[in-house]
Amino acid sequence: MMRKLLVISIDSMVAEDLPIIKDLPNMGKILAHSSLVRRMESTYPTLTHAIHAGIITGCYPERHGIICNEQFQPGILSPPWYEEAACLKVPTLLDIAASKGLKTASICWPLTLHANLPLIVHRAGIRIPPEQKRQVAAARSTPGLIDTMASELESVWGMPHYEGADRLSYRAAAYLAEHDKPDIMYIHIILIDHLRHVHGVFSPELSKGYAFLDRELEPLLEAMERAGTLKNTIINFTSDHGHLNVERVCSLNRFFREQGLLQVDAGGHLMDWNAYAHSCGLSAQIYTKSGNAAEVEKLLTLYQEEMGIGEVLLADEVKARYHVSDGFSLMVETDGKTAFSSDYRAPLFCTPDSKDYRYSRATHGHQPEKGVQPTFFLYNPFQASPVILEQGRIIDQAPTLARLMGFSMEHCDGQPIQALLAGEML
Repeated sequence: MMRKLLVISIDSMVAEDLPIIKDLPNMGKILAHSSLVRRMESTYPTLTHAIHAGIITGCYPERHGIICNEQFQPGILSPPWYEEAACLKVPTLLDIAASKGLKTASICWPLTLHANLPLIVHRAGIRIPPEQKRQVAAARSTPGLIDTMASELESVWGMPHYEGADRLSYRAAAYLAEHDKPDIMYIHIILIDHLRHVHGVFSPELSKGYAFLDRELEPLLEAMERAGTLKNTIINFTSDHGHLNVERVCSLNRFFREQGLLQVDAGGHLMDWNAYAHSCGLSAQIYTKSGNAAEVEKLLTLYQEEMGIGEVLLADEVKARYHVSDGFSLMVETDGKTAFSSDYRAPLFCTPDSKDYRYSRATHGHQPEKGVQPTFFLYNPFQASPVILEQGRIIDQAPTLARLMGFSMEHCDGQPIQALLAGEML
């Protein structure tokens, strides 16, 4: 029987979580027989959609085109996220696999909305009323697919958002594994990230969250067993970023407003700007007009310590160090305890608020070398002896998995991880 690939990204799973995972009945059993890359070097800024674009394309942000979670739309304080597959400038592993005749499935994976793939499931957003979640999920997924799985998903719609979203992902994946038997399936899981945002980088809630996810994983493994595919499936658990705890939030656009670089009307609506901060949580991309980037850099550097800025980087330096570029003039990086807001109506400083992930008790978006790091483990039934590596790169994952599935990804910035290629098909 042909080998298959299952990729499960647990958002914000980090190396320090491995002691929790090893004691779980399902994930722990997989981990015990897996190769492990203890820490994965992420991309900058460490934001979910930008990194997941890198995981599935093998490219840095300057190549795949996703440089933030939210699109840059000055004056809109909660701008739309990058979600559409058309936003990507390069093909994904799923795209290439499909072009080679493999059946692919995407379950809530970022940047796969309206992708040209046969099996797509997407959850409804957090702001969708509970009574509308099923309808919205159905509209965002392959036509008819949510209805086909109605009985399997019945319990999902009344659950709290994050638990319900992850049950949706696992139950949908279990249905597809048994009935459609995709060759490659990618799944995105979000509960652990939510718990870190609300409770801090480390809390007792993490163990409860992982226990819930482990229970939800079990029906998927059972479905694969019934389908006869489990023994031939490469299973990869991966992640995107860590978190840092936040002590205060600084509104950079309020600062620009006070410096005369941003103007609002009497009702607090944006009128014009010569400098505008696009929040990335623990960093911010600074856009400027009229060739005044040097002036803005000088101003931010002058107030750097006061504003909670650890570093001010010109766009060329960001491109050289982190392979990120797309229209911004500068980036500011946290001092390690300050998050950055785009809200020009807010006070200059305020306390973290879990209503917005960018300014919550713990958040991300910081430089990838800081804090706790995402982890990666790979169960490969075709590899006799698992290996343990201390360090890898997010961008190396897609070319590695592609090689294990019998094809290559020539456009990647990343390279296959040679130690993980035992039993490869190429």
